[in-house]
Amino acid sequence: CNFELHQCGWVDFSSRNYKWKRNRNETFTAATGPAVDHTLGSNLGYYMAAELSGEVLSTAVMAIRFQQSAPSCEMHFWYHMWGTGVSPGSLAVSIIETSRAIEIWSVSKDMGNQWNHEVLHIGRYKENFEVNILRLTAGFYSMEGDIALDDIEFAHCGLPEPKLSCSTNELQCQRGSCVSLDRLCDFSDDCGDQTDEKHCEHYMGCDFENGLCNWEQEVDEDDLSWTHNSPSNIFNLLPDTGSKRDHTWNLDTGFYVYLDTSFSKEGRKAWLKSPALYASSENACKLRFFYHMHGKNIGSLKVYTRVFNDGTLMERWTRSGEVGNYFVRTEVILPAGQPFQVI
Repeated sequence: CNFELHQCGWVDFSSRNYKWKRNRNETFTAATGPAVDHTLGSNLGYYMAAELSGEVLSTAVMAIRFQQSAPSCEMHFWYHMWGTGVSPGSLAVSIIETSRAIEIWSVSKDMGNQWNHEVLHIGRYKENFEVNILRLTAGFYSMEGDIALDDIEFAHCGLPEPKLSCSTNELQCQRGSCVSLDRLCDFSDDCGDQTDEKHCEHYMGCDFENGLCNWEQEVDEDDLSWTHNSPSNIFNLLPDTGSKRDHTWNLDTGFYVYLDTSFSKEGRKAWLKSPALYASSENACKLRFFYHMHGKNIGSLKVYTRVFNDGTLMERWTRSGEVGNYFVRTEVILPAGQPFQVI
């Protein structure tokens, strides 16, 4: 929605007088808000705005509802967040499913007199859900600060279209669409009806909902350890760190294993090891997983193999530094011809 003609289904649900309003050419308070919109770069272009009110700690909320979304669903938008000498308050995006709200993004600082771009990963939701954009004022009465939104787009959110037939390297879902065989049994409902997540007897997988499955910790006294927990518990103890949703259920009540590097010394490691494995032919055995690396001084995530306990580690994959506040899927080809272990 570029808001040039209307609000495209976005509805203001604010309970008080403080609301999101379609506007152009600065906001209602003089000399605040964007002078031009993002779409046209003109004072004739429209955007949605919520300016600071005289009410302390008041919230403006606008929302849009969906029936469901694909695992690849993303939300793209541009925001303008500017205050003259004061904080403009905060802007947040939350997902509401079955009456439970999960905040997936927020910012609460002056971003300057400019439009800023953001991409948020929405992910798979199987039932009706709602995207809420909340604008919260700070605890003062100043009117010199505004937040505006423009060009909100939901990309890659539709499930794949049904086809008459699929290629030899694809699975035909029950609903008729086609999914690559490489996407089977990876804890991601790419079909939209769970067809690609059924009949997984020949896969050794773990969603960490009930512990570490057949993975084990290997810990020396100088090293760190992976922690099995739920985001709803982590954020009560460590706010503003890690992922606020797991990958399996896309909820804050799901589980994952995580490592908090906030207070870690350089060079320390956390080891997670698989049971002994064996691949009979090249390219037959693959490790697939979803990882989340978000924050400063994040360090590196590495995958090794070794052929015996305390043996030489062979690096198979690595990723360093911040990636973003979302889960990324990766696939690592494992060696064949002799027993090995993944670290």
